[in-house]
Amino acid sequence: MTAPNLDVVTSEQMFKTSEVINELTSAQMFKTVQSLHFGRTFWLDENDDFCSAPTYKDGTTDYDMWDYVSEWDMEGVDFDKLFYVHKELVTNAVTEYEQMRA
Repeated sequence: MTAPNLDVVTSEQMFKTSEVINELTSAQMFKTVQSLHFGRTFWLDENDDFCSAPTYKDGTTDYDMWDYVSEWDMEGVDFDKLFYVHKELVTNAVTEYEQMRA
């Protein structure tokens, strides 16, 4: 397994983690990852479905326009970058779970 190319991902530039309120699920808190490459914010919902919404240039997210990544037309999608985003979300979820158990 190779490390991600820095053109693909840099922790500080390409992604930033924040907590957001997903209005569609009774104010359930989700950890998010913002991707400059996709121009979207990603999260795993309460069922661990991979979701996204458009991110504006100022870093805010339009949660009214959210969707499931599984419903995307995958033609032309850079799967290395998409899988890296998903890996970050899963790693964050596992880390949070382990911290709660400790």
